[in-house]
Amino acid sequence: MEGERKAVFEDCENEKSDNREKVKKLKESIKELQNALRESSTSSEPVLRHVQDKKFLQLNVLRRKSGDDAVETLDYQVSDLRKKLNRMRFETQGKAGRVDQLVREYGKICEINAERVRRTDLN
Repeated sequence: MEGERKAVFEDCENEKSDNREKVKKLKESIKELQNALRESSTSSEPVLRHVQDKKFLQLNVLRRKSGDDAVETLDYQVSDLRKKLNRMRFETQGKAGRVDQLVREYGKICEINAERVRRTDLN
């Protein structure tokens, strides 16, 4: 009876140590997977691949952000660039209108000047 009890006790101890090692390996595995997940969710490489050839973007800033944050930053930059484009179009239209007005005034001045020259030639 004592021998049987000792054998069961040793089996239990062996199983405990095996389970401890399995738990230890599983914890390490979980840590590695969590790190891999963290790196994959913070990496914006897929986003950066699409915008690499755009020289005006600050890619170093985008590399430090997660994919969603990089997309949001790009959205803000696109919005700012559209506002700038609209402002420049407005200014260009205003300047083009002013140039047209000056051309008309110049034409009138030239007509008046030509009229004066004709009057002086007739006299």
